[in-house]
Formats: sequence, C-alpha cells, structure tokens
Amino acid sequence: MGRIHTLPTGQRIHIGGRVAPATPHRLKLHDPRYALNLASWPATPSSTSYGSAPAAQACLGDILGNDKLGDCTEADQYHRQALRQAAAGASVFHPPLDVVVWTYSRDGGYVAGDPSTDQGCDETVVLTNARNLGIKSGSGVYQSSGFVAIDGSNRDLVRAAVSMFVGAPICAALDQRWIDAAAPGATWAVPPGGYVAVPSNGHCFTLADQTEHDLGIWSWAMPLRLTYDALAAATSAANGGALYIEVDADILAAASQSAPDALDWAALQADFALLSTPVVTPPSTVPPIGPGGGGGPLGPAAG
Repeated sequence: MGRIHTLPTGQRIHIGGRVAPATPHRLKLHDPRYALNLASWPATPSSTSYGSAPAAQACLGDILGNDKLGDCTEADQYHRQALRQAAAGASVFHPPLDVVVWTYSRDGGYVAGDPSTDQGCDETVVLTNARNLGIKSGSGVYQSSGFVAIDGSNRDLVRAAVSMFVGAPICAALDQRWIDAAAPGATWAVPPGGYVAVPSNGHCFTLADQTEHDLGIWSWAMPLRLTYDALAAATSAANGGALYIEVDADILAAASQSAPDALDWAALQADFALLSTPVVTPPSTVPPIGPGGGGGPLGPAAG
C-alpha cells in the first residue's frame, strides 16, 4: 500500500506506512473523567531540547528501515525510546534493523522478503502492543503504562504534555507539499490554501520538543520544525490524524507526584489497565531477531 519516494535531496523515504485506525482511540485526555487542570501542572519551560541530546542522535538520525518499509510506527517507537533514555541519563538503545523489522512483523504482519505483506500499521495496535508486549530495550524489554489521545489544537496542553512526557507520536495523512519540502531543518506549516490530507500519505513521526513559537520533530531521520497551526490541522479528526502521549511507569509516578491535582491519575491508570492486546502475528510467521538482537519474541539480547 505504501510507496518509495525520492526527495529533491536524493534521500529515499517510504510513504504510507501509517494505517488510520478504523475506530478512534477511546481514551482522550480531555475526557471529563480525568479532570484535566492545566493550571495545576508545573510551569511549562519556554523550550525543551530532548531532540538535541547528544546520546540520542545516533538513533534519531537512523531511518530504521523507513526508507524501504512502511515501518514508520515502529521507527517512532524506537526514536521516542531514545528520547526518554537520553533525557533520563540512561544508556540509549540504538536498535539494529532486524529488531525494528521484527517489531514491524509482529505489529503489522510483515513477512521479510514478501513485499505484499508490507502493509503498514494501525498506530493503536502498535501502541497497545508496546504496553502489553513491549519493545526491545538494550538487554531487556521496555513496556509503557499506556497511551491517551490529546487535542493537537490545544497549544498549552501540547507544550505541557511534550515537556512532561518527553515527546509524543504524531500520526497523520500528510499533505503532499510537506513531503516534497522535506529536508533537514525545513519547517512544515499550513500550506497556502489550507492543509490537504492525502490518505495514502499515512505517516507516523516523532514530536520531540516544544518552544513558544513552534515544535521540533523528527521524520525519516531528519530534524524538522512544525508550526502549531500545522499540528492542529494534521492531527484533526477531520483530516484523519491523531496525537497521543505514551506514558511509562517512571514518568507517570513523577508526574503524579509533581502535579497531583493536574489530572485524575488513578482513573487514567485504571483505564490503561483495560487496554486489550490486539491480534498479534503468529510467532511462526515472524522472522527471528537475529545477530545482535537476541532471539525469539523480544527475548534476551546480546549486549
């Protein structure tokens, strides 16, 4: 369903790896049950710099197979893991390609060597699997606590969430003009005449940083800028997009302690516990992780 595109810079990218969910994710941070109160959150810093952390650069600058395969959802998972690890001062896991492809096979049914199975992924399956099954992380497995959709048009919320939860996944049907303009350091803004969502341009990419004026993103191993109006347009339901925050246990504990009245954290965790495991590709059809990545379904790793 995807296609390979060559940018004016000569870089090859894969487009169409994100498959829009048939049913929008039911957990939304603005749901009244979570009692969201931004006034009780810690003051949002004027900017963050997660995406420029030296320890994260090798992973962020690796396209992780998304120049040949529709694995953008998995590339985003491993890129955001690198952001979190670098922000925490931990060792940053830079996954070998076979680990990323294994995860893509599990989440999307891809069979190595069979192009007909390179069909991309539904991000809600990818994010739910990251919670219930995990992704590889060095010699172990990282599992999130859960994920929740947020309103991409709420600038204050976006800035607070990116700062507290260390980035976010953006999932959208890209305007073709954004793809044509993709180059390191470029800015994606609402194009003249308005944003035109192209369903076949499905893509997930990493929101790394916020400033008072715009956002720092990583897509296809390139650092770019994104305006707030552009984020709102690309992630709107009308344009088939979505913005999420993915939360792990450590960040959840720190957030609930630093801002106990900002959200009903207990209700959010209770709903995370109800996230069901999607259908997972049978292990017999998933290629082993191979050298340097361990063996079996996210089993013990070497090194």
